[in-house]
Amino acid sequence: MLLKQPGFAIIAVLTLGLGIGATSAVFSLIQGVLLTPPAYRDPSRLVLIPAVRSGQTTVESRGWAPLQWLEWQKKAKSFEGIAAYDWGFNFLVLLSGSESLEGMVVSRDYFRVTGLQPILGRTFLPSETDGAHPAPVIILGYDVWQHKFNGDPGIIGRKIHLSRRDTPPVVVGVMPPGVRFLPSPTSAREPNYNPNAQVGFWLPAAPDPQHLKDAWWNVVGRLRPGATPEQAQAELGVLVAQEGRSERDFQGFAPRLDPLTDEVNRDGRHILLPLLGAAALVLLIACGNVAALLLVRGLQRQQEYAVRTALGIGRLELVRQVSTENLLLRWPGAASALRSRSP
Repeated sequence: MLLKQPGFAIIAVLTLGLGIGATSAVFSLIQGVLLTPPAYRDPSRLVLIPAVRSGQTTVESRGWAPLQWLEWQKKAKSFEGIAAYDWGFNFLVLLSGSESLEGMVVSRDYFRVTGLQPILGRTFLPSETDGAHPAPVIILGYDVWQHKFNGDPGIIGRKIHLSRRDTPPVVVGVMPPGVRFLPSPTSAREPNYNPNAQVGFWLPAAPDPQHLKDAWWNVVGRLRPGATPEQAQAELGVLVAQEGRSERDFQGFAPRLDPLTDEVNRDGRHILLPLLGAAALVLLIACGNVAALLLVRGLQRQQEYAVRTALGIGRLELVRQVSTENLLLRWPGAASALRSRSP
């Protein structure tokens, strides 16, 4: 029956394919961005600690000074660990030319706190993150390793050239896929800053003894089992207040604890949820159009149904026939949607 009206069948299939394809594409984005947990170990216990003005809630572009977060590492009992980091930007120099990369510079305890484990090689050694000038080593992101070095398993121990590094760093590890940036308020004004991108590289960093009061570090902490964000924030608030009394540069700021799982999806949630609503509306319109086509086709087939009924076919058999025809329209529609999304 569908072959007798190919124009109707093609239009119905294409209409369903458009609606299903748009909705499934947006849902795939939501699954990858919002529903898939971050690649960090037990991310529900990770909290970001931005700086806010005392008595306010707006996050400042100012970070924390090493004198502050180093003291937190020693005195904060609500945390299993505290580490500092910052967003980084560099150019990877290859024989085919140079390409910009976004990455992170991280303190000594960063990988222990976040729980990131490389799929190849190792993380930074304590000796590589001590002193004002850390060792020239680097950990690559999975995508950079795959696309720029063809997934070479012999990348460990190889030197690569970065334009902003006098000494070519040695690759010591490769991280698993899907590791996204931790938000970095101190770098939010940078033109290349993209918190939703995947990390291209990690470089070791250590506080400079001559600049321990410079407040530009972002801080992440891992809560101890049983500790609540409210308890940890109250504890840090007391420590920050004590630091402000002893150092004038630290006055006027307070810590705020933000769960990592909420922060990394904030921008994506604002963009993707309205987009999902729009895609669902497209699917609803497509289904309505197909339903209208089926209704018109059913009215045109009233004489056929009357003849079938006169020949002894019951209503149940007619319903079964129409349902089968409709089902045969759904599968090609879904198949065309999947095919349009395939690379």
